[in-house]
Amino acid sequence: MKRIKKALAALLALALAAGCAGCGQAPGQSPAPAGSPVTAVFSGGNGRRYYWRGSSDKMEKYTQADYDRMLALKTEGYEQLPLEQFEAAAMKVEDETAYHEAEEAFRRLWNTLPETDPNWGFFSSTVYNTWQACEKKHYNACAHNQDPWYSGWAGYETHGDVFGDDVVLTGAYANFDFTYHPESGAALTVGGRDEALRSIEAGIEAFLKKQGAAALKDEKKMEKALQAELERSLKAWTGGLVWGGQSEVSYYYDQPFGEEDPQKESTLVQSGIAESGWNGEKKYTRAQYDLAVKLLRFENYENMTVAEFNRRVHAAFQQDEFREDYENGLMYAYEIVRATLEETDPNYSFFWDTVPTAENEYDARANSVAWGRDVDPERRDDLSLDVQEDVFGDKVVVGGAQGYYTYTYRLLDANTLTVAQRDAFFKAVESGVRRTVSETLQSGAMSKSEFKKAVEAAGKAASTELVAFTGCEVDYFEIYR
Repeated sequence: MKRIKKALAALLALALAAGCAGCGQAPGQSPAPAGSPVTAVFSGGNGRRYYWRGSSDKMEKYTQADYDRMLALKTEGYEQLPLEQFEAAAMKVEDETAYHEAEEAFRRLWNTLPETDPNWGFFSSTVYNTWQACEKKHYNACAHNQDPWYSGWAGYETHGDVFGDDVVLTGAYANFDFTYHPESGAALTVGGRDEALRSIEAGIEAFLKKQGAAALKDEKKMEKALQAELERSLKAWTGGLVWGGQSEVSYYYDQPFGEEDPQKESTLVQSGIAESGWNGEKKYTRAQYDLAVKLLRFENYENMTVAEFNRRVHAAFQQDEFREDYENGLMYAYEIVRATLEETDPNYSFFWDTVPTAENEYDARANSVAWGRDVDPERRDDLSLDVQEDVFGDKVVVGGAQGYYTYTYRLLDANTLTVAQRDAFFKAVESGVRRTVSETLQSGAMSKSEFKKAVEAAGKAASTELVAFTGCEVDYFEIYR
């Protein structure tokens, strides 16, 4: 479905063997301590780094003792400590038993600590950088690969307001890895090392911000340019660290909205399952139905403003976007309910019309912001009328009219217009079209162009100061007898 963004552009499998963990280690494999389960790291479209560390029920959770042990390293003024002194306190490289105890504690913490923890930044930067260096020193059997790897990330995004949401319009993201070691004779502190590493990330981010939109979209050229910029920065590096000679860059560009000209492609949102031709062999469960109703049919939603309702519907789907058990989530529940729901169900119109309309309007508004011009949402309607005549006292169908049309409309004040008022506008357009065609059928014929004029007249009559009809196209129209 359209709401699923291209966030998994840089997915790296990570598995380090015990023993000589430094042998043949590839760029990007640094985030998983030795003995970790298979892990993957990627950058999300909102600018944060996400670490997928495998199934949570298969991982050993960190203990309070693990947490306290690593937090104890965060002493007052720790940034000014000599690097070697801090490393010795953290990992005890020369003591086999003590090193593995510290390594296991950090592994559990890294794998299971939420990134929302107030000390996650300290653990994922200072302690992580320290573990990287100590791992090389402890498993130092491979003379050709003694330098630790540093995995960095940089991003540049443009944002826009969509019904009050701060939405990413474009995103340029670079994941990069390089080897390094302290400069010979340098009196390096913990803070000095961390700042020197961050300076490379800051340089790459500054480089991204200087690029034009066209350059950022060309992923192959940009990746080469970033590789050259990374090597240039590493060769000119100052601050007590020296490039180890190895580096690698991966880059991707994400444009969730406005990637295609919305005038050339309908913004109507359809169910992924319904579009794929659901064969009906599997019907939704009661639990799936209840979940979709609970998370989407907000109490008194009809009296919500269109902006609030659309924002909440979009947020409900976004919160479900990256769940591992997809078939137990909202997206799957909504799709299968929508694909297999009986028309007699009281929520049929809600799932087939109200929710898709909310997503359609959200996408149209996001495209408007991305393109810098109005992009109106579309709505498709159909018309089916019968012509009846009296035959010996019976009403017999002797003809009728069939039509399909699409019209666009503009939300003039989505922060005031309610869902009920918007739906009343839809009904007014539909009833106006039916009334005009019905009157015409009683007295004569109607051409396709005349039918279009009827739709336009109905749309203009239904418009208010909050929502306005902006145009239409007739896909098909025929009167038959």
